[in-house]
Amino acid sequence: MSANHSVETSPFLVVGVDFGTTYTGVAYTFSNDPDPRSVTIIHRWPGAGNQTRPKVPTEISYGPSDEKRWGWQLRAGSPRYGGFKLLLDPGAGSRAYNDEHLALTLDPGNQSMQLRFHPGKSATDMVSDYLRLVHKEVMESLQRRFPNTLNDLKIKFVITTPAMWSPAAQHNTMIAAKAAGFGSRSQDIIESVTEPEAAASYALREFNSFSVPNSGVNDNSGWQVGKQVIMCDAGGGTVDLVSYEIDQVKPYLRVSETTRPRGGLCGATSLDQRFLQLVRERLGQQAHLLDGAHSGRGSRLMLSFDDAKRNFGSNDLEDEELIEHGIRALSPDSNNGIDRDEEMKSIFDPVVDTILALIEDVLRGARQNKPDKPLVGIILVGGFGESVYLYKRLNAWAEAQDPELFVASPRNSWAAIAQGAVCYGLEGIVHRRILPCHWGVELGHPYKEGFHDPTYNYQRDWDGTMYNSDTITWFAKMGDVSDRENRITTSNLSVRRAAMESARFK
Repeated sequence: MSANHSVETSPFLVVGVDFGTTYTGVAYTFSNDPDPRSVTIIHRWPGAGNQTRPKVPTEISYGPSDEKRWGWQLRAGSPRYGGFKLLLDPGAGSRAYNDEHLALTLDPGNQSMQLRFHPGKSATDMVSDYLRLVHKEVMESLQRRFPNTLNDLKIKFVITTPAMWSPAAQHNTMIAAKAAGFGSRSQDIIESVTEPEAAASYALREFNSFSVPNSGVNDNSGWQVGKQVIMCDAGGGTVDLVSYEIDQVKPYLRVSETTRPRGGLCGATSLDQRFLQLVRERLGQQAHLLDGAHSGRGSRLMLSFDDAKRNFGSNDLEDEELIEHGIRALSPDSNNGIDRDEEMKSIFDPVVDTILALIEDVLRGARQNKPDKPLVGIILVGGFGESVYLYKRLNAWAEAQDPELFVASPRNSWAAIAQGAVCYGLEGIVHRRILPCHWGVELGHPYKEGFHDPTYNYQRDWDGTMYNSDTITWFAKMGDVSDRENRITTSNLSVRRAAMESARFK
């Protein structure tokens, strides 16, 4: 996943694609303009009319002849598939820091809440179908912007993935992206980056460059060499975190991971599931009336809740204001309003508590791993990261931990991941990582009776020695440090021929 830092003879486009659980964003810039403030965010999407929107919903519908509609083309109440990104890694439902309501959507035994596949489609198929529509729109947008040069321009696409995902899920994302057309032109390339690393690539650069012209005022006092920060990407489905030590500020920003990335299914979609559960409880025996048309994505109910959760925590809202959730039409005699203060807290607090526990775990690990490097701040990005209530809870928690521990968000934090993917494609700032898993290769070893399973024995052709193939040689362990300047390399004899082979991981 390392960015390609080879010297290019002519400028090329770097396009970052933040493929999110609930929304997808795209940004781009030229390779010879490293200023994060120069990154362009695509704001116009099919179905949005004249409105400018920094992201497009990660939703798709299939017609009778497999015709597809997506994003803003889908009207309120119309059937659609959403959240299918999570289906790429069904094992994510068993992670420690998961909200139980969102984890249930990945449980095959839970028919009432389970995320659905379109008939005949796999998770990779659905992701590819959606990303193909995104790719088509991105290329048309770039064609309008660069009508005379796009055909000859090289494009580096950078696709984001959750840090908590398994290598298999990250690999499947890249397969789907390539099938969708990303990197399909002969001159184009495609790479991936984890969401918190993309966020760090943008946010740390953005904070480091902030100043008020002609005033001597800047806000980069926290970004000093030898200090640590936690990057928290709170998105729609996942919340991903990693801590970094700042190694260098000038002339180029350089950081190192001080904890391995971790995360959980505790994003904003968890709030939706908890809200629906609360509405079902309110309806009681009439809960069966809460069908997909009234509770699905784009329904009046969920659009109302989207507005409510976005503003919850703002001081300008009255505590007793009720959510107009559209259930009165089903049950006009019952008092179905949801109290925006107390009951909204009952929706938010379990999810926020999970996020705070996750942050505390990362903070503890960062301080244990680097006790001589003070941890000074938490950077909050992502769609859920813009929640006023989450920010207030996190800020209060941080102050209780350490009065000097600050919480900050960069400009355009909802679009920070797409912008960060671009920044990563220009020049990655993370030069030292902590491996999130073990890495090894299957290699034959001399057979040992009583130790190896003879089922996997084979005889080496050139000398008749009995070998066993049911073995793995581990050359990098979870927790090892991978330095961008120094590859982890191992050399072993091939299992089938007398030749030296090298297995590399960076």
